[in-house]
Amino acid sequence: MSDSQLQPIDLLRPGQRFSLDQHKFYVHRSHFRAILRLKRIVAHAPRQPSPLWLIRFREDIRAIVALSPRPLLTYLLQHCSDPTLREITIWLRGLCGGCLGAQIMLDLAKQSPLSTQLRIARAFRHMGAWSQLREMASWPSLSSSESRFIQPKVVQDYDCRLNQYLTNVHANPTSEAGTPQFFLAESDLFGRPAKPLWLIRLVLDRIRFLVSGEQSVDRSPNLSD
Repeated sequence: MSDSQLQPIDLLRPGQRFSLDQHKFYVHRSHFRAILRLKRIVAHAPRQPSPLWLIRFREDIRAIVALSPRPLLTYLLQHCSDPTLREITIWLRGLCGGCLGAQIMLDLAKQSPLSTQLRIARAFRHMGAWSQLREMASWPSLSSSESRFIQPKVVQDYDCRLNQYLTNVHANPTSEAGTPQFFLAESDLFGRPAKPLWLIRLVLDRIRFLVSGEQSVDRSPNLSD
C-alpha cells in the first residue's frame, strides 16, 4: 500500500504527538491498543454490512469503550476518508461520552450526507453535546421531521416542574379532633433495656457461691405480694 493510500489510523504509533482543537496530545499505549482493535474491526467489515455484523466484535467494542480513546477517535474523524472507518468511529466516539471534539464533529456534519449527520446527532446525544445538537436542528437543509429528531429534549427547571406538580396536588384538611397521645412504657429504640437490680444481685450471689461455697440468699422478687 502506498503512502497516499494510507489512512491516519495506519500512521499512528505509541508516543506520537498530534494536535486537536489547538491542544497537543500524544498516543498512549493503552489508546494505541484500542486503535489496533478498531483496525481489526474495520479490516473485517463486509462490503455490504448487515445491521448485526458488529455483534461478533462486541468484545473489541467493549474494550475500546473501556479504554475511552476520545482524542484519538476525534483525530481519526477529522482526517480519515474511509466511510466504514468514519461510521464506526462516530458510533464509538458517542459511546465514549464527553464533549471533546464536538465542534470538529459538527464541522464534519456540515459537509456530510444526511445519513452521516444523523449518526453524528446520535453520538451528540450520548456525549451530551446539546449546543451542537441545537445548532444542527436549526439547519435549513433539514426537513421538519429530521429537525425534530435532532432537536434535544427540553427539560424544564426543577422549580417549574415542582410548581406544575403542586398545582395538581390538594392538601388534606386537618382534623379538628385532638390528636390522641401515645405512651411507651419501655422502648428498645436505643438498645435493649437495662437488667433489673434484683437480677443483677442474684447473678452476683451465685458467682460468690461458686467461688467461695457461701450459700446465696434468695433475692428474687416476691411475686405473691
